[in-house]
Amino acid sequence: MDIQVSGHHVSANDMISSVVKSNLEKIGQRYPSLVNVAVILKSESKVRSVEARTIYEGSSISVSSEGKTIRDAIKTTTKKLEMALSKRKGLLRSGRNEKLNVEEEAMPNEIENDYDIDDQYTTETTK
Repeated sequence: MDIQVSGHHVSANDMISSVVKSNLEKIGQRYPSLVNVAVILKSESKVRSVEARTIYEGSSISVSSEGKTIRDAIKTTTKKLEMALSKRKGLLRSGRNEKLNVEEEAMPNEIENDYDIDDQYTTETTK
């Protein structure tokens, strides 16, 4: 799995990058079709926030969270991402065991009675 870590007003140093990658690799083992995750670290006055974006089974998933420290924000974002992926996986698998409902439409009696093949041949041969 490809993990891209970038920072906005924060330097994404090796220590922070390794924390993000170790948390996301656990998710990658659970969801093998997950190919790419982009993580953006942001720092504003007293609030640190982390945003993670990915595409899973054709659906774009984006989660973000805030915390007092960057580690808290990373941990919360990882949990939110795992919950969002779990929900998407459940939606994809929910339709597997449902029975297909096929409704047959009955033809109205009027259409069947309007055109009688036997009457057509008998009227043509008698003329």
